[in-house]
Amino acid sequence: MKLLAAIPLLLAAPAAACGVAGSHSGSGAALKLVDRQPLIVRGSGFRPHEHLHLRLLAGNSSSTSARSDARGAFVVTFPVGLSRCDRIRVIAIRAGGGRVVLKRLPPPACITQ
Repeated sequence: MKLLAAIPLLLAAPAAACGVAGSHSGSGAALKLVDRQPLIVRGSGFRPHEHLHLRLLAGNSSSTSARSDARGAFVVTFPVGLSRCDRIRVIAIRAGGGRVVLKRLPPPACITQ
């Protein structure tokens, strides 16, 4: 019985370590898609005044840098416009090497056969 109770914990641990929720750093940091025309991303939960390098992997790749404010938040605009059928991946690389990832896949209606 104890073994069955431990199975969910064993399954959850690797998922948390791999950053399934979008954060590879184990902090509460997160990225949120605000708009696609132009592409705007909001970051929250970062350390105050943290320097970040952001990389966009969608259509044409692009990169920029940002610095979080005193609350650990920032907003970045990439000079591209993407449709709802475009795949989006934004990676925020922290100064210590940790990563926070935002990934949006196209909805099923966009998949052509």
